[in-house]
Amino acid sequence: MVDRRHTDREYEGELEKLRERVLLMGARVEEMTPAAHDRALAWTSHVVHALAYALTGAIDHTDPALFALAGPSLRDATRVAGSPAELWRDIFLANAAAVSAALAQLGGELERLRAAIDAGDAAALEALLAAAVAAKRRSEGTR
Repeated sequence: MVDRRHTDREYEGELEKLRERVLLMGARVEEMTPAAHDRALAWTSHVVHALAYALTGAIDHTDPALFALAGPSLRDATRVAGSPAELWRDIFLANAAAVSAALAQLGGELERLRAAIDAGDAAALEALLAAAVAAKRRSEGTR
């Protein structure tokens, strides 16, 4: 929210100083609306944590002994589930609409994978996986 005690010119000057500091730290500056920020963080951080917690919980409810068989993939996928529950409870609730929308969309993707596996539809499964591989490759040039 803009502090109305300052003029737009003063605000822009302060914003420019902040941009310069962020750039000096080696970060990239992205300006966006609060709604775009919430959506971006939901997808790039919050859903990742939700997945880690859900995967860890699902394995624990299925057979906790499976953790002893875990290789690097499972360790990588569940690493952030060791983050404080209270912190992530508050983050999920503070950004509930964007997190919920992202989880719903992700649920659709998981359902498409499950349906292809259940149907034994090798072509559909390969197409879903290949599309994800292509998206991953495209995304690697954006960071």
